Amino acid sequence: MKATKILSLTLFSLFIIGCSISEEITFNANGSINYSYLIDGSNFMEEIESEMGMASRKKTSAQDKKVRDTVIYLSRLYEEMKDSISTLSPEEVRENLTALEEIQEKLTALKPFILKVHDDGKKEYFVQLLGDFPNSTSLNSALSALSESSYRDSSTEILEFLANTPYGWDGKELRKTFVFPENIKSDSSAQSWLLMFKGGKYRAKYHFPKKVKKVSDSSAVISQDGKSVTIEYDASEYLTSSEKNNFIIELED
Repeated sequence: MKATKILSLTLFSLFIIGCSISEEITFNANGSINYSYLIDGSNFMEEIESEMGMASRKKTSAQDKKVRDTVIYLSRLYEEMKDSISTLSPEEVRENLTALEEIQEKLTALKPFILKVHDDGKKEYFVQLLGDFPNSTSLNSALSALSESSYRDSSTEILEFLANTPYGWDGKELRKTFVFPENIKSDSSAQSWLLMFKGGKYRAKYHFPKKVKKVSDSSAVISQDGKSVTIEYDASEYLTSSEKNNFIIELED
């Protein structure tokens, strides 16, 4: 599957060079959600280039310096799976029915997601995961499917942080609860990529249809119009602390 291979390589590059995380979510009155999760590796790329020095920069070809913008629609994975199934014989479908149904369920959940990659060939590099969802259940299902998909490898274990941070939104209250993956503590590869976020920032911004009444996180900043909440932490701290990810935001009646 061409789209699967591209997505795998993109996720690999995202999670080995990521430095800062920006999460921006709009929670609408009808329960729907507009989701954006961006990992910016620009600072890390700048440090790498600085270490390599000007001599290395001169060797970089003009082709390498071209701006590259890539957009991957995860709905393509679903279509590619349908194409693959169509090539199977009836017997093969029957023998693998349970597995095929599980894959179809996960890819259906992923369909709203779009993955954008920007690389200017110099210092700017970021990957953005975004999508529109009818409710928090569908968003949580998509995040869970993303972490469980077959294109994962040891370098993309950070996806577990997304899957283990479900959102609860009923139009009046937002609850975010993080369950720290126990295997991360003893996984050497996971500990290695965590170092890539050291010194980076995690910044979350949540938008609501009504004014915010109360936020359980004392470090949160409420906007002047009262309808947005911003929370900022050290990125590595955010990725390793349950307390930093658990909060409740209540809206006014």
